Amino acid sequence: MASKFTRETLKQKFLRHPLATIVLFVLYVTDLPYRLSEYGGGIIAIFETIVYYAFVSFLWWLLICWISSKIFKKQRFQWRWYEKIVEKIFVLMPIAYKIILGLIVAFILFFVIFILLTVVFKYSGQDLKMLFS
Repeated sequence: MASKFTRETLKQKFLRHPLATIVLFVLYVTDLPYRLSEYGGGIIAIFETIVYYAFVSFLWWLLICWISSKIFKKQRFQWRWYEKIVEKIFVLMPIAYKIILGLIVAFILFFVIFILLTVVFKYSGQDLKMLFS
């Protein structure tokens, strides 16, 4: 969904709708612990819940931005501190994306290697203990 917009278009949406962004971010952060306790589970379930809820919140944010752009033709609020935060977010997000993607790939590779060793090649804990001794 975010790839529909260019980076600059998305940044302009953030800058044009500061109140919607702040309110929905606060709602996301305050409601996230409830969502995590509701679904529970392991680290994968927690990650899926965070990503799913972030995507749904992003869609709500886009809807509110679209409605407010139809109602208010001119931007009323221009806060310098908000603009600085948005600039920093757009600088840090590609780095965070690469780190998170790298962790996901590392977990998947670790899981695949573990499955190969234990299921396909029939190694047990005793075999691995003798191998590393």
